[in-house]
Parts: sequence; C-alpha cells; structure tokens
Amino acid sequence: MELRAPRPGEAESVAALLEARDVADFGRRDFTLDDLRAEWGNSGFDLARDATVCEADGLLAGYAMVRRRGTFGAVAPTHEGRGIGTRLIRWTERRQNELGWERYVTGVAAGNARARELVLSRGYELSFTSTRLVLRFPATVVDAPPPAGVTLRALDPAKDGRAVYEIDGAAFASASDVLPRPYQEFAERHLAAHDLDTSVSRVAVDADGVAGFAMTRRWAAEGAAYVAILAVAPASQGRGIGRALLGDVIRAARADGLNEVQLSVASDNPNALRLYESFGMQGTVAVDVYQRSVAGGPAGLGARESS
Repeated sequence: MELRAPRPGEAESVAALLEARDVADFGRRDFTLDDLRAEWGNSGFDLARDATVCEADGLLAGYAMVRRRGTFGAVAPTHEGRGIGTRLIRWTERRQNELGWERYVTGVAAGNARARELVLSRGYELSFTSTRLVLRFPATVVDAPPPAGVTLRALDPAKDGRAVYEIDGAAFASASDVLPRPYQEFAERHLAAHDLDTSVSRVAVDADGVAGFAMTRRWAAEGAAYVAILAVAPASQGRGIGRALLGDVIRAARADGLNEVQLSVASDNPNALRLYESFGMQGTVAVDVYQRSVAGGPAGLGARESS
C-alpha cells in the first residue's frame, strides 16, 4: 500500500473512484471528471504537493486533496476497513502543517459513519453542515419582483467580474471563518468555470451599479442549474434583492428546459435557509465540515470560504 502524488494521466481513474464514493454516500454522482480537471488546473493547486492517491493491489484505492477551502478524502468502497482513510487524513494534516494552517479542516458526507468515526477519533469537532437544496420542476415559481429602481439581467463575466468579486468579498466579510481570496483565484474558480451558465446567472443593478448577483452553473447530466454564489452588497441588503435574484434564476432555468435548481446552504446561515425554503427548495445530500485546532499556526487560515 503506497501513498504518492497523482499522475496527470490518472484523472479518469481518480474521477471513477470519486464517483463510486459519491454513489455510496449520496446515491448518485456529485463530482465529475471535468470538475476534477478544473481543480487540478487551477493556478493555486499544485498536483504534486496538494493531492495524493493510495495505491493498493495495483489499484487506486484512495484519494485526498488540500485546497484553500479545507481538505477532502475518499476511500474506494471496495477498499474500506484497511486503514486507508487514516493514511489519507494523516497526509492532509502533514500538508496543512506545511502550509501553516491554524486549523485542520475536512469535509465528510453526513451519512458516512466510518469517516465520521475516524475524524472524531482524531479530535475533530463538527463546525457546520452544508446541505444541498433542490427545487424540481414542475414547481410553482414564487413571484419575486425586484425592488423599485433595481433591474435584473444576465451576467457578463468580462463586464461584471470585478464588481461581483468585490460584492462577494464584502457580503461575507463579517463572517469570522471566511477567507479573503485574490481576484485571480475568484476569476478562475467562478468567472472562468467550465460549467458557468451566463444565461441563467443574474446580476441586480441599481443607480449605483451592480448591487448583487447569482453565479450559476449548468450541470448538463442532471439538467440542473446550480447556484454557486448568491450575494448582495451590504448596503443593498434587506431590500429583497437576493429574493428577486433567486426567483429570476429559477424562472430562467425553467424556461431553458432544465429539470431543477440546486444550491448549498450552511447550517450557520439560518436567514439564507429560510429564504431558500420559501421558494419550496428541499434538502437532499449533506456534508459535515469538521475542524481541529493546530497549535502555532498563523491566525485566519484553514477556514471556510464564502463558496
């Protein structure tokens, strides 16, 4: 049994392992080959240092990665019970030590009891739960017109990039566990995402410019629109702009022939949860995020990003 860096040509094998893990944990695939290739191609991701695979009996039996939002590990369902998860989490902790993080962070599928027991045995504590919500069509679309003086239009990444980046940072700045990120990283991850759907993404504009936005991905295999970020500038909050944005995304997705709209919400954001539930969105899969302190690390690292 060996841990080593993945090879670029192994992307399909790693994606197959992750699909098997998704099916075991969620009953369906949630992470695609395109997602993996995009992750590996990100300028802030070093494949040789930020990812590892476990090879056992000539097969890829486990995979883990470390990224700014935390860490992730997966053991092939056919290789559970052989200590691979322990090897992977130890590797992620060593890499986080190299990066100088203050806290170890890892996500675990809420239904994966074996993985939960492992992180708890290593002193991790539950920080929050991220739940995927879904609205499936046919469904009644709640009427949510924008407030007076606000218009909604499709997102233009080239025109709106800086404005939505600044709103993203400002909207989540008050959260103590949110990491700021440079524009290049935001642009790569969101504005240049392989599955960004500008026809279903929306910006809200008032007399002062862009006041909020909904960044939406198209998941073609599921026929789904996934709202990756929904944010409103602090000065414009409380006016119903977020509600109007979500309502317009839902209408656009239905008009475009998609089957459903999805988004994720953290358990420590009850206001957002109430908003989404008011549109009839219901919870499906969930991921628990666990953290453990690391003595001596610089403050502010190893926390959750806004998305």
